[in-house]
Formats: sequence, C-alpha cells, structure tokens
Amino acid sequence: MTTEPDRPPDRDGPLPLLLAAAAGLITVGAAGIATGLAAAEGRADLSTLAAVGASPGVRRMLSLCQAGVIAGLGSALGIVAGLGTAALVLFSTNRQYADSWPVQEPYPLVVPWTALGVLALVPLVTMLGAGLFTRSRLPVERRLD
Repeated sequence: MTTEPDRPPDRDGPLPLLLAAAAGLITVGAAGIATGLAAAEGRADLSTLAAVGASPGVRRMLSLCQAGVIAGLGSALGIVAGLGTAALVLFSTNRQYADSWPVQEPYPLVVPWTALGVLALVPLVTMLGAGLFTRSRLPVERRLD
C-alpha cells in the first residue's frame, strides 16, 4: 500500500483566466460607453477645433487618449482594490487562526500574474477599439453662441 504526498491545488487552471477575461470584457464595455459619452459631450469643442484648422486625426487621437485614460485608471484601480481586499481577507483569516492549537500554516498571498497580465491588456484593447470606431471627419456646423 502506497500513499501519495499532498499536492498543492492547481493555480494555473482556466478559472482565473476566465474571470480575468470576463472582468476585462466588462471594463472594455464600460470604457467604451464612457468614451462615447465624453465624445458626445465634447462635440462642440471638436467642431471648434475643426473650424480653426485642426487635422481630422485630432478627433481620433483625442478619443484614443480618452479611452486609454479611462480604461487605464479603471483597470489600475480595480487591480489595486482586488489585491487589497484579498490581502485584508487573508490577513484577518491568518490572524484568526494564529491563536489556535495546533498552529496552522498561514495562508500565503498568491498574486495571479497571468490574470493581471490579461487585465493589463485591457487599456490597449480599448484604445484600439476607440481608434477604429471613431470618425475622423466631422460635418461642418455653424455655431451661433
């Protein structure tokens, strides 16, 4: 009769990547909506830029930069909030078991680098989408204000 040593759980399974992909998809959608709303709000400013001779690529570049800032800040804040919450939960769980006997091994903080790498690509995908779906030419409008 033989026994096998305990194996650590598989941390590189598909679940973390699926969760990261779902979070990335939600972030891309939210950043796209926010970029569209910002573009609609700044339409008068873009008309003014076109009237003073700005090139058509200025609108595309402005939309691209807005999408990058929105998605970059959203991803960074989400990653910091998620890792901070996980660290607090692990700290409180380890502290709860610190006084028990027999002493248990504390739970380690394991950073999911692959999932974080997927989420780091979200701003680039959002900027690519904003660059592809933004019209660079605007119809000339007259403003009376």
